[in-house]
Parts: sequence; structure tokens; C-alpha cells
Amino acid sequence: MNRFPKLRMSLYYCVRHACLSFVLVLLNSCSFLPEHGPGFMGLLGSHTKQSALLGQAPRATRVQLPEPAWEVTPEIEREVQLLLGRERSYLTQSLERREQYMPMLRQVFQDEGVPETLISMALIESGYNPSARSPAGAVGMWQFMRPTARMYGLTVTRHEDQRRDPILSTIAAARHLRDLYNIHQDWHLALAAYNAGSGGISRALRRAGADDYWTLVRKKKIPAQTARFVPRIIAVSLITKNMERYDLSTMAKNLDWLREGGDGSVQVARWSGDRRPSAG
Repeated sequence: MNRFPKLRMSLYYCVRHACLSFVLVLLNSCSFLPEHGPGFMGLLGSHTKQSALLGQAPRATRVQLPEPAWEVTPEIEREVQLLLGRERSYLTQSLERREQYMPMLRQVFQDEGVPETLISMALIESGYNPSARSPAGAVGMWQFMRPTARMYGLTVTRHEDQRRDPILSTIAAARHLRDLYNIHQDWHLALAAYNAGSGGISRALRRAGADDYWTLVRKKKIPAQTARFVPRIIAVSLITKNMERYDLSTMAKNLDWLREGGDGSVQVARWSGDRRPSAG
């Protein structure tokens, strides 16, 4: 008779999740120096010897992952108001810094088959600053911790830290996002896993008896930082998608542009107030 059925089941799911994660990372890392085409390095100039190799490989584009459908929830509206209000200076400076990297960011995400709107994550992580370093030791534009960086082929030593290389770290980030989406099959959960770890999100889903991100937030099954991380990324994505139609001051005065559902380039669902958002 099995005296510890719950423990055995938890161990089973942990081992299965670890095996799947390992296989996905192994498939990526086997050919880390990616298939980005000639002229790629001209976007930014030379950063490292490894970066220079990117322009020598034949170009190949991966299968495109689906576009995210962002829900306009109270949490997202609150983050939009903060970014357009007291955090406007940080938002403006970050967007200005982004301009020099945007051609490279777009090409990498396109080649890796990751939706371009997720480039917004780097604004929340670092303000698009390749030299950023967190108190926890995360480094670079995409705020990689040392173990994850090495899993994706980045060199992290006393003499060289490729987490600071905007090109190589962007490739690693796009591939990490792709792997997380393949594990969780949902962009909200994939972004949460980028912040809290894939294993942590899987355990939270089991504890909550849930299969979606917003239930984890409302049941407080994930850290407060992660609960804000995803809405902040969505807020930046929605703001930047509407900057061609409105300036920041206009957007800050009236949030009707947000409730209209954006410019059509981002799928938007309207919050119904229930457990999950309804398509709109």
C-alpha cells in the first residue's frame, strides 16, 4: 500500500518537468551560435568575437510562435497609469535607449520565431541597458542569472561576461522564451516563468489547481514580484504599440485608447471580472 501518494505524484511531475526542460535547452544549446544572416552585425557593430560569427552563418528562421492575447485587467491598467505617470522619466529614457538596439532586437526575435511584442520585457528587466546588474546578481539587458546564461551557451567568467553582450544575450533570451512557451503553452505563464522559474510556476499551478496565470495572481500563489512582472510587460507592450497614434502625454490623460483594444497589432481581450478574461 502506498503511504505517500501525494509525495510520489509531486516527485513524478518534478522529474517529468525537469526532463522536458533539459531536452528543450539541449536542443537549443547544441547549435547556440545561431543562424542569423549576413549584415546582421552591421546593425550594431562588433561587440565580441563570438558576436562576429553571427554574420557568417546562413540565415534560417524558426517556426513563428503565436502572438499573445493581452487581457486588459485592473492590474494592467494600474501599471499603465504608473508608467505614464510617476515612472514616465524611466519609460522615456528606456525607449530612447532602445532605439539603437531595436533593429537587432527585431531581427533576432523574428529569426527565433518569438513575437516582437515581447521585446518589451527588456524595458522592465533593465531599461534596455546591457550593463545593468541587479542586487540578486542578474546581469545584462535580459537580466540573466549565471546558471541560466550558461545553459544557453553564454560565457560567464571573471574575464568575460556575455550577458552584457546585447546580441548574444538577446539570442539567449529569445530562445529561453521559446522554451518556456513550449513548456507552458501560454505567454502569461511563460513570462512568469522567466521571472520565477519554470519549476516554480508549475508547482504554483498544481497548488492552486489552476491552469492560467490570473488565477495564480488572485490566489496569491506566486511571489508579488512575479505578480507585477507580467502586467508591467503587457503595459509596456500596449503603450509602445499605440505610440504611433498617440504621444505619451495624450495617453496619460485618458485611457480610452487602452479600452479600445490598441491598434490591431496586439490581440486584446477585455476583462470580464470572472476567473478568466473573455475574448473581446
